Amino acid sequence: VHTEEPLDSIMKESVVAVTVANYPYSKIAQNLAMIGWTDVVPFYDIAEAYVHRYPLTNGWFSGELTRSEIDGAKKVLATLSDDTSRAHYLQFLAWHCLREEWIFPQHPVDTNNRYFIPQILSHLDDDEYFVDVGAHVGEVSSRFLKEVQGRFRRIDIIEPDPKNMAGAKFLLNSITPSPRVHYYQVCVSATRGKGNFLYGQGYSSQLDRNSPDEIDTILLDDLKLKPTFIKYHIEGWELGGLQGSAETLVMNRPAIAVTGYHNRLGLSKLPLWLMETLRDYRFMLRMHGWCGTGMVIYGIPMGQDEKSRTI
Repeated sequence: VHTEEPLDSIMKESVVAVTVANYPYSKIAQNLAMIGWTDVVPFYDIAEAYVHRYPLTNGWFSGELTRSEIDGAKKVLATLSDDTSRAHYLQFLAWHCLREEWIFPQHPVDTNNRYFIPQILSHLDDDEYFVDVGAHVGEVSSRFLKEVQGRFRRIDIIEPDPKNMAGAKFLLNSITPSPRVHYYQVCVSATRGKGNFLYGQGYSSQLDRNSPDEIDTILLDDLKLKPTFIKYHIEGWELGGLQGSAETLVMNRPAIAVTGYHNRLGLSKLPLWLMETLRDYRFMLRMHGWCGTGMVIYGIPMGQDEKSRTI
């Protein structure tokens, strides 16, 4: 549409899909309505109608919660360690349960520091063993390298899609061609066996029951890794990935960052699994995007002095 063309008919007849997720949707929609647009929707809501063809599942709507989900949400709220976590959790619930955008000015959404909130950064030292589960093209590992200023013990890249893995190798080799960076082109899950997998979709490559292609699945525990910091972002399959990592997590007690916004497991089941499995941890939750996206659950193992203060 050229800027000099009259927009009246377009404004009345066309749907505007807002693809911006780093700014409050309600404010964008309000501004568009003020200049005449009559049908404004979040892009993720449109994408949800086509998940059988392309599994971009950020736009899910939970509808009415079950009794177990309500009870679980109460437990999550009671376990989260700070007010920002509780505010962001309520914001997450409000969007996916009510399609309401609750804004807490005193607890702003941080769109720039996903996985590297101040509490995580203060926990890191120069001998970290970082495991990047669902590494995509290595952008989170490259940010990790920046935050630790290139001082680390080891990085393990876990990425099943070969095209993504090639991108990760290219990026990390351009930053630090180090023998301490290891690459595992594997698909982690709750079980060993085979699963249907959608290849070649960039950040949306994932296990997908509608895909005709198969992939071998393993437990992360099978790799016998020893992380001090581990991140999971596997497009809604995080709970299965965690369940297949339980031994690794309990034995090594790493700091952990897990995305929880791709499906309704993030309402309570996913955070509760973490809270019930990882003992003597501080748990936080942060929204790193709007429209219900970018929710990350953080766990930091408590030191002996912190444990004594919580008893």
